[in-house]
Amino acid sequence: MGRAQQRIGRTISPLLLWVLLGTGQVFAQSHAIDSLRIRLKTEGKTTARVDLLHALGYEFLDIRDMGEAYRLADEARALATELNYTKGLATALTFDAERFQAERRYPEALAAFKESIARLDAINEPQG
Repeated sequence: MGRAQQRIGRTISPLLLWVLLGTGQVFAQSHAIDSLRIRLKTEGKTTARVDLLHALGYEFLDIRDMGEAYRLADEARALATELNYTKGLATALTFDAERFQAERRYPEALAAFKESIARLDAINEPQG
């Protein structure tokens, strides 16, 4: 095998690995998104819906679709407020913190994270 072929082989192998691994993650993520969307269609105005909206929002954060993640978080916050759902309101604060962090508003991000932790601690909800 010539030098050019060896060089091409060394370039293609990592590239192929990157493509294969990357598409696997995208497929897994789109499957999770599809599954959560299907579950949302049948869920009424309940705390479970708030949790599903947040779970779906986190999936969109993972794929860097911030607009959709924040839209879902806002919908979840509105329903959590209507239901007076403390855990849902605390989780909404983590989305606020993510938004502030993305905007490099670090003091506000830290404050939102701390408020979320305080609310979760108040209801003995584990974090993480």
